[in-house]
Amino acid sequence: MEVPAMSNTYQKRKASKEYGLYNKCKKLNDDELFRLLDDRNSLKRISSARVLQLRGGQDVVRLAIEFCTDKNYIRRDIGAFILGQI
Repeated sequence: MEVPAMSNTYQKRKASKEYGLYNKCKKLNDDELFRLLDDRNSLKRISSARVLQLRGGQDVVRLAIEFCTDKNYIRRDIGAFILGQI
C-alpha cells in the first residue's frame, strides 16, 4: 500500500525540524539543555535529551534518574529515554 503524499511531506518536514533542533542543541551547554528538558515543545525536549545522552556523564545520569522518579509523566519519559540510550 502506497503512503499518501501528504503524509510523506509531513514526515519530511518533521524530520527536518528535528534535525535542525538537534544541531542547535549540540551548540548549547549542559545547563541550557537541562532547562530545555522542561520546554513545552516536545521536539525541543527530545532534541536536548538526545544531545545529553550522547554527551553522557554523571550529571546527565543523575538528572535522568531523578526524572524517572518525578510525578510528571513527561519527565519520567525523558528520564527513561536518556537512560535507555546510554
